[in-house]
Amino acid sequence: MKYQILTLSIVNYLIVNSKFRVSILILSIVHLLIVNLNCACAQVWTLDNCIDTALQNNLKLKSGLINSQIASVNLKNSKQNLLPSLNAGVTHGYNWGQTIDLFTNQFATNRVMFDNFYLSSSVVLFSGLQNFYSIKVNNIAVQESILEQEIFQRNIKIDVSATFLQVLLNKEVVELAKDNFLKTELQYKRIHELVSARQATQFELSEIDAQKQLDNYTITKAENDLRYSKLLLQQLLNISISDSFDIPTSLDSSYRDEDSLVQTILADAAIYTLPEIVKIELGIQKQMYLIKSLKGRYYPSILVSGSVGSGYSGNNKMLNANGDYVPRPFGEQFNNNLYQSLSFSLSIPIFNKNATRNQLKIKELELQSLFINKQNEYNQLKQKIEQLSMDILNTSSQIEALEKVYSSALLNCENFQVRYETGNATYTQLIEVKNKLFQAKSELIQAKYQLLFKQTVLGFYY
Repeated sequence: MKYQILTLSIVNYLIVNSKFRVSILILSIVHLLIVNLNCACAQVWTLDNCIDTALQNNLKLKSGLINSQIASVNLKNSKQNLLPSLNAGVTHGYNWGQTIDLFTNQFATNRVMFDNFYLSSSVVLFSGLQNFYSIKVNNIAVQESILEQEIFQRNIKIDVSATFLQVLLNKEVVELAKDNFLKTELQYKRIHELVSARQATQFELSEIDAQKQLDNYTITKAENDLRYSKLLLQQLLNISISDSFDIPTSLDSSYRDEDSLVQTILADAAIYTLPEIVKIELGIQKQMYLIKSLKGRYYPSILVSGSVGSGYSGNNKMLNANGDYVPRPFGEQFNNNLYQSLSFSLSIPIFNKNATRNQLKIKELELQSLFINKQNEYNQLKQKIEQLSMDILNTSSQIEALEKVYSSALLNCENFQVRYETGNATYTQLIEVKNKLFQAKSELIQAKYQLLFKQTVLGFYY
């Protein structure tokens, strides 16, 4: 605000001095930037804003996205393994001493220059369907990475929601503590006036002053808790820590119908659609494909390969018109030395020290473990949902009881206030009643936020 006032003062001065009109334009732009910056700094973060920002800035989520891309590349690579390979090569070299020339099949004793050009290709016709099952495995790996991202995103939403609600709770506790302090402060001023009029004792004033200091400590502690919860929330969002960071004072959210929600989500079919269970089911399918791929090693493999090439040799000579022996022209040799080849290879596994058999046994045992993990994960999710459901019902009934406690404590406090003012109760008794009222109000607020948090968490599983 002080920067805005300063900028406006300078602008007003420059308007009077017309020779500074260009500067007026520049400073006006600066003023607008400052205003916009202040507005941005004072932005109030809603729960949706916080969740979106946390999802965008979370580094583990970004790392998981890279893992998903890696899984997609592996899937693409496994599909392309079905294609034939194609390689080309060129060799240029020299031979010294006695050697058989590659293209003339004659002994050469002097230095001979040679060139070889070739193009080769090969493709696996059959390998026990190992490549086929490899594609299946990598396809499931892509789906697993997507589910992992979904699970992690849900956990981020739960963490952000919990911290967001904690900030809201702490803000209400601060306001409650300030309201309590204000009432004590008014009582302190009243007693101070009575002491000045010799209608109250210094002991009563010191007793109220002690309570005022205690209430002030409660405010300090509540404000510290509020700052700390804001810090945790900003860290979850992975943004720069700022004192201007703030959230709304209330959450626009209607309570859900707990009974219908619980009955829907506790159905087996609903639990089996949760990403944790689906991920394990995909893992079971992947393990089955891995077992089939390993069994493919028992089968023979057939490989077909072919090549085409040609070359040049300095030892391939001819008699020219002058009666000298000179190397044949490159083009002539290239056409004459052209060769092709086509071959089929059959590989039959006979004995590999039981390596395949042992690996197959391990995969089968891992498959049994996955079935157990699936049942265990199902039980844990069901128990978690049942506990959340029970907590919602219990907290709802607890809120009803706490509302009655608070109403009773409020009425009792008002009665004691009248009794204290008429001299029928001591201030110590009044303070005790006020503390009970503060405690009842605080517990009621906490219970309401606990209910809202549990409903929110349950909604993420729905």
